[in-house]
Amino acid sequence: MSDYYDVFLSYRVKTDAGNARIVFYEFRADHDKNTKVFLDNVELKLGTQWKPQFLDALKNSRVCIPLISNAFIDKLELKEGDEDNVLLEWDTMLDRFHNGDCRIIPLFLKDGNVDLDITKADEALKDVKAKGCKRTARDIWNSFKEIQGRPIDLKDLNQVKLFVIQTQLLYLFNLMLHKQSI
Repeated sequence: MSDYYDVFLSYRVKTDAGNARIVFYEFRADHDKNTKVFLDNVELKLGTQWKPQFLDALKNSRVCIPLISNAFIDKLELKEGDEDNVLLEWDTMLDRFHNGDCRIIPLFLKDGNVDLDITKADEALKDVKAKGCKRTARDIWNSFKEIQGRPIDLKDLNQVKLFVIQTQLLYLFNLMLHKQSI
């Protein structure tokens, strides 16, 4: 049987592993120890294939949080048919979102006073499909820009705590309103 998660954190390991850990550990802090969060380096089982595990976890998560940073955008070099697990996660999230199976809260990471460079992201996320994706990188990015996300400076722990509390309240509100898993 598959594990179910309240929150799935999606991020580029090369650029945002530390940022994902900050958000993960804030969810695990004193707010609500019952919130089950998927972070790959914590949840993936050693000695088994990792891709089916993260896709299964994603398909069984109620709230999906893609972390998008300038570092991610700066390092993105995508060509048609390239394998890109982050874009595969995002494409899968959008399928579930459009089916009403999950909520997506894009987390636009700031670095102090420097906001996410939307223009640079528009240029970097090209009109090419990564392997296994139904949508192009540009279509995925444009969909995320239409979903109410949250700019956040992870160096400001009060902002992180507020985001975590708001996410938990959204999840609980949806459970009460729909009396189902979202």
